[in-house]
Amino acid sequence: EVYEEMKARQVECNTITYNTILNCFAQCRAMRRVPQILKDMRTANPPAEADMVTYSTLVKGFCASGDLDTALGLLDEMRRQGTFVADEMLYNTLLSGCAREQRISDALRIIKEMRDTGTPPSNYTLSMLAKLLGRCKRLGQLFSVVDELTADFGIRLNIQVYTCLIQGCFQNRMPVKALSVLDTMLANEIGRAHV
Repeated sequence: EVYEEMKARQVECNTITYNTILNCFAQCRAMRRVPQILKDMRTANPPAEADMVTYSTLVKGFCASGDLDTALGLLDEMRRQGTFVADEMLYNTLLSGCAREQRISDALRIIKEMRDTGTPPSNYTLSMLAKLLGRCKRLGQLFSVVDELTADFGIRLNIQVYTCLIQGCFQNRMPVKALSVLDTMLANEIGRAHV
């Protein structure tokens, strides 16, 4: 309603205004309204250019509303245009969407792209991978990928990642492996107050 009033009063909107509206749509999962806003951005006088916040907001909204293909398409569009480079947050949002939909090949492609572009993963990245690969009964692959990423990027696992690894072990009916992970966590002095 506010946006419609702004248009009626011919209040000039900028990229920040449009990004705020898009963020509202993303939070409310009202992504069906996005095409009109993007059209309005292009036809505004002067046109409002999409920026990294625009893309991040759209990716977040499409992932949250279950439209991972559109979110991945936006990443491809960004890559083709070459104007913006995806950051860790954008990749993590996509990984979260992949985990929700159990799309292993897309998640592994995102991890490969992060490595190829030199975008360092975080503990959040590893948590998303652990959730996905654990649920999909890929425990060996999970530990292999986590070991590679921690070695390549010098990541010190936090309690959230260890918890996801332990949960993955139990999902795969490997309680002995879960206890081994717990021992490693305690040896690294992670989460002593929580155990």
